[in-house]
Amino acid sequence: MMKKTIFVRLAFTLLFLFFLSVVATKPCARFEFPTLKGKVFSAEENTTVSLPFRLDTANCSTKTNFTVGVSKNKHLSILCQLRHLNERCKSGTPVCVCPEEDGLYRFQKTVERTDSATWNWWTSDNLTENTKLTFDVTCKY
Repeated sequence: MMKKTIFVRLAFTLLFLFFLSVVATKPCARFEFPTLKGKVFSAEENTTVSLPFRLDTANCSTKTNFTVGVSKNKHLSILCQLRHLNERCKSGTPVCVCPEEDGLYRFQKTVERTDSATWNWWTSDNLTENTKLTFDVTCKY
């Protein structure tokens, strides 16, 4: 009887922890790139990638740390940390998102030859005029 009670409590505890992990990592914001106007980026040269997007964070606190993970065809992986959504980019930060006067955010990174392992997506599948990407933004509490 004692063992059964322990197993039941353990099962409920594990179920509760699983529920918390699902709730804590659910996407709380989504943004979509507008149509890119004929821009093509390549990792063969040093290029500053600047992609404008709108970010809706109605369900998120502005003090939340965001991790933006971008992937397409399992080749591209970009991470960006946001401490405050209304904070301007700091100089020297390689990856940063800035709110602009027009209401758009810019995702920026300088693509260098040494980043080819992370950025080889740009050479095999370039972004062109009609490209649209939708990303999930996950809050890390």
